[in-house]
Amino acid sequence: MMSDKQARKLSLWLLSACIVWVLSALLIYPVYEIFSTSFYKNGEFSTSALMRLWNSKRVNDSVINTLRISLYTIITVNIVGIFQVAVIDFFKVRGATILKFAFMTPLIYSSVALVTGYNFIYSSTGIITKLLVDVFPDMNRHWFRGEYAVLFVHTFSMTTMHILFLRAAIKKIDFSVVQAARSLGMGVIPTFIKIVLPVLSPTLFAVTLLTLLSSLSSFAAPEILGGKDFHMVNSIILLLSQIGRADMAALLALLLGLVSLVLLVLMRRIEDKGTYYSISKTTERLQKVEIPSKIANITVHIIAYTLFIVYIAPVALVIIFSFAPSESILTETFPTRFTLENYKTVLSGGHAFKPFLNSVNLSSISTLAGLIFAVICTNLIHKYKNVFAKGLEYILYLPWFMPSTMIAIGFIVAYDAPKALIFGNVLVGSYWILPIAMTISGLPFMVRMLGAGLRSMDPNLDDAAKSLGASPLYSFFKVTLPLMAPVIILVGALSFKSSLSDYNLSVMLYNVDNLPLGIALMNATTAVGDEQTAISLVYIVLMMIIASIITFLANHYGMDKNKH
Repeated sequence: MMSDKQARKLSLWLLSACIVWVLSALLIYPVYEIFSTSFYKNGEFSTSALMRLWNSKRVNDSVINTLRISLYTIITVNIVGIFQVAVIDFFKVRGATILKFAFMTPLIYSSVALVTGYNFIYSSTGIITKLLVDVFPDMNRHWFRGEYAVLFVHTFSMTTMHILFLRAAIKKIDFSVVQAARSLGMGVIPTFIKIVLPVLSPTLFAVTLLTLLSSLSSFAAPEILGGKDFHMVNSIILLLSQIGRADMAALLALLLGLVSLVLLVLMRRIEDKGTYYSISKTTERLQKVEIPSKIANITVHIIAYTLFIVYIAPVALVIIFSFAPSESILTETFPTRFTLENYKTVLSGGHAFKPFLNSVNLSSISTLAGLIFAVICTNLIHKYKNVFAKGLEYILYLPWFMPSTMIAIGFIVAYDAPKALIFGNVLVGSYWILPIAMTISGLPFMVRMLGAGLRSMDPNLDDAAKSLGASPLYSFFKVTLPLMAPVIILVGALSFKSSLSDYNLSVMLYNVDNLPLGIALMNATTAVGDEQTAISLVYIVLMMIIASIITFLANHYGMDKNKH
């Protein structure tokens, strides 16, 4: 008869074997296949894919476009993002709370939904274009296309990094430093530029790298707004995959992944380098300062409220037009009648409801699967500080270094035929390939957040449970899991929100059985017909509602967690 100790040991070995299989089959093997497909042909090392990429004008143009737009993006996003943080948290600006609300809208209105919203109001049939044509009759109605349209959307959608991280950093600044500069005769704006910004430089540099990474991996914006003549790397990866050039697509995805890896390692080094600390014995909480110059004060207010309009207009107009009769959406400058028919069409359970239901199901499956796997893995990593646990942690972070297109290409080249590793099944073309890819993509975030939650727990609680005779499994379910519940809910909510608006993975892996909202919105931008446009607006509003609820829950549980 097996003893309790032997049973626990056997269970641990079986659990470890399952984890190894999952990571081997769904992460390591697809990465291996990317390398193999990129550099091996008929079992021999080959650089033919590299040479074809090198000699392709279209590929070279997309790389140049990606690098150029990314350079422009980090400049424009930093200018707008730093200004936003300044008017919200440093300068005394009237209506700062309203401005903050507008500047935070990309948190609930993001990805393909945001791009579709901007396309709706600025396209040739959009309300902004109609208003401009009334003033400038000879203007080009298709002005919102190409590189500048992509840069515009990047600029006003990627400032979330500044709102989330730079705001947190500026609040930690010792106000006595600002007062000292002011007492020496330095103006308010020069104080912000010469004193505050240098203190924020580590955070600002990390935010810049995150922005650069987001721009390099941009997909929805160039696909919807780029037009026929402007392409970025991810668009070309999709095209190469669609025309059967898996080797070139895999190599290009790999190169993008290597660039991402370099940027993330660089960001990590900056994080480790340290943060600003005040040398004074007592720090004074940052306070907002008045801009004494009337001209400067008016200028700051004008710019701030211009940005307010830019941010709030797409959200407000999408919501308003979602209640307009479908036949009037593309013809009227502003709705004269309102109806609930568009919402009835989507929510009645018919054909229009299917993409919404698919996205909810896909997000639920990937979030639940990811949470279960991440909770088990982080608990093992936290409990057993050995070589296996350390290696497991590094492998789980691997998808962080992989753009979504690289993960998708890995699954395509690895499982386009029956493979013994997944018991003779084929994933490409199946319903399950998309939720599996979403699960793998979200693991690093889950593991990092859950790991931080575990490390903040009192280890004596687990020891106390053991001393009372509780088994590891009983202790996990009765002690560890309840204490981790707020963090698990927070992580699950944020992961669900991210998966719901996914486009990068979906566009590579979807099929008719699991067509999600991101693809439905993309299709709506090229569809002919008022009804499809009306349905897409309802999709965007529903996604914003869900994202708002999730953001509220995340803030609620985040605050509760901080209180304890």
